[in-house]
Amino acid sequence: MVAIDTQYLGGYNRSGRTIACVKALVIHRSLPYSTAKSIDDRLRFMNERRYNAERQLIRYAPHYVINETTIMQTLPETETGYHVGAAFYNYTPLARQLMGNEKSANNVTLGIELCATEGPIPQKVLQKALPLVQHLIHQYQLQRHQIVRPFEMVKQIDPDLIMDALQWKAFLDTVYLPERVY
Repeated sequence: MVAIDTQYLGGYNRSGRTIACVKALVIHRSLPYSTAKSIDDRLRFMNERRYNAERQLIRYAPHYVINETTIMQTLPETETGYHVGAAFYNYTPLARQLMGNEKSANNVTLGIELCATEGPIPQKVLQKALPLVQHLIHQYQLQRHQIVRPFEMVKQIDPDLIMDALQWKAFLDTVYLPERVY
């Protein structure tokens, strides 16, 4: 089993809604404007109230945050997170397919944030994430096309903010090795 610490986000970042059904994992990376180096710093950053230019509250809450040493669960897997757009977002055809009748892709996905503030995502972070991702794909019976990056769900997200295509392919190839152990 994967060693997971738990420190749930609080307040406004909690939807209080039950996730409909897990149909995909969305793998994020820490946003470039976040300088948080530790999991605790990252959680403090997520719990701060932030507003966009239209003065709307920005909510961000993935289910897991992973750095080189720690996997931190920030929401129960049964609770809808805020990590891949809202009902008004310009969803991709893949997102619409996974969503079915749901109004938000958040209602059918688990979010995993990999801590990396610049450059490629460090190999140690990817290695730390690997057993959790393998466990979740086994638990929810997810296929390779159901492990996605945010821009594969929401059209306006810059793909360069996630991970390059070669690093992503190598990660998925490792996740789906035939000799997986859960």
